[in-house]
Amino acid sequence: MNKKEWFFTDESALSDWTVCKKGSSKWNMFMGLPVVQKDGFIRLNCQIDGCSFITSGLQSKELLGSGSVEVKARFKGGKSSWPAIWLIDERNATRYYEIDICEYFGDNNKVKSGLFMPKHMSSVFRRWFRPKKNTKIKKGDWNIFRCEWNEKSIKIFVNGKLVINYKNNGSDKSYPQTEEDRKYNLFLTMQYAYGKPRPSQLPLWMDVEYVKYEPA
Repeated sequence: MNKKEWFFTDESALSDWTVCKKGSSKWNMFMGLPVVQKDGFIRLNCQIDGCSFITSGLQSKELLGSGSVEVKARFKGGKSSWPAIWLIDERNATRYYEIDICEYFGDNNKVKSGLFMPKHMSSVFRRWFRPKKNTKIKKGDWNIFRCEWNEKSIKIFVNGKLVINYKNNGSDKSYPQTEEDRKYNLFLTMQYAYGKPRPSQLPLWMDVEYVKYEPA
C-alpha cells in the first residue's frame, strides 16, 4: 500500500476498513457492533446486548508492509475492558507475529505495548511475549500512538516517546526476517470481558480521530 491517511470526518474514510467479525478468541468473542461516526472521529463502543455484551472493531482491508503507522485515539475504560491498537497478519493463523502498539486495561493512566513472536515448542507453534512496557498517557484525552517497523527494528512510540526499540538479532524465531513476514493488517478494537466484567459501567469506548500509514 502507498502512503495513506484516514481522517474520520465522514464515512468515506471507512471504505478501506472492514468490521471485525465475531470469533472464538477472547478479543473478538463479542464483536458485531457497528462503528459510530461522530463529529470528526469514530467511536468503537462496548454495550449491553441482552444478557451479554457487544463490541466494535475495525481492521484494514489491505496489508501494510514495512513502514510506520500513527493513530490518534482516546479511551473510556473500565473494569474488564481493554481497547487495543495492534498489527497482525491474518493470512496465517498458526504462525505469526503480532505488534501490540497499545492496550488499555481498565480505567487508569497507562497503556501496555509489546510484541508477540512465534516460538517452536514440542512441534507446536506457540507464541511468547517479547519486550513489554507500561507507559503513562493523558487519561480521557487524545494520545498519539506510533509504530515503525522494517528489516532492522520495531519501534513503538507513545506521545512521541520511544517506549520499545526491538532490534533484529538474525533469528527467525524472534524477529520477522522477510518482508512478507512484515506485512500486517492494522486492528482498532474495543475489547471486553478480560477478568470479571461489571456491566453497570457500560457503555465504554475507544475514539479514533485519524490513522496515518507511510511505507518505508
